[in-house]
Amino acid sequence: MGYRNREIESKLLVEGTKDMGVVDRVLKHIIRPQSIIKGYSSDSYWGLPKNSKNNFGRVRYKTNGGAQLTVKRQDKGSYRNRVEVDVEVDDPKQAVAFMKAMTHRDSDGSVKKNYIVYFLENGDTTVSIYKVTNDSRVFVEVEARTEKRMYQLVKLIRSALPFKIKNIDKSLYRMFVAKS
Repeated sequence: MGYRNREIESKLLVEGTKDMGVVDRVLKHIIRPQSIIKGYSSDSYWGLPKNSKNNFGRVRYKTNGGAQLTVKRQDKGSYRNRVEVDVEVDDPKQAVAFMKAMTHRDSDGSVKKNYIVYFLENGDTTVSIYKVTNDSRVFVEVEARTEKRMYQLVKLIRSALPFKIKNIDKSLYRMFVAKS
């Protein structure tokens, strides 16, 4: 979730393991999170018209029965620092109906994933470990309020994990939905 409608994030691919539990065991000892959540999420995505300034819209189904509507826009030439506007919604069906009404079509696809999220000094600074359903790769995503803090955490993760780490400069939408 973006801080002040911006998302400052680094997405990393952990090469050399398909087990997010291994990554979790290493990282939770060096990052020392204030809290941790584990779960499963499902996101539906809508690509937006080429003349739109925004790249895509998303409905995230929340475990509490609600949903989150999100729009993202790459406005600085990179996925590392972009616009992210989130709105919490009580009823996921209404969120989907809203997106269908806005785009005049069903979603382009969905992404389901298992995740572990570490919350650090505030709710906006997180390290997430996740695997997308039907994909063997393990991803680590770092979000922070500032690029400086994000890069500090990325450096710490790179030094701690005994695996090759590759930067990914694509959204999950582009990797798993728009490509199809």
